[in-house]
Amino acid sequence: CMASKCKFLYILTVRLRARKPTIKIVGFLARKFYKINQKNQSAAIGYWIHSDYTNRGFITAVGKKICAYSFYGLHLNKLSIFADVANVASNKVALKCGFEFVGTDKAEVLLRDELRDMNKYSLLKKDFQLE
Repeated sequence: CMASKCKFLYILTVRLRARKPTIKIVGFLARKFYKINQKNQSAAIGYWIHSDYTNRGFITAVGKKICAYSFYGLHLNKLSIFADVANVASNKVALKCGFEFVGTDKAEVLLRDELRDMNKYSLLKKDFQLE
């Protein structure tokens, strides 16, 4: 996000410890705050993980912790996730973290010279459950 449009940007890395004393960064989860104020108390979450590490639950586990921190540490009321309609795994992460499908924004994001449709998910603090 551009500094002029974001109030805060946190980037958290997902690191995998091998048997050797090395740590490999396999993905990240970022929480972006757009126009945060006491009135809307909301943020958007984005994530990425290397294809070698998908379907292992890393992003889902970290995503749930970020939701808990956002709601109880930062006292936000609403979180959103925007996922490309063609990105099945990203859409599954949103649902597994407890987000509710809100709708699809047509031609929302320009990616590789193509306007892409994006699914929007939201989660309210009152509906959040950390397992």
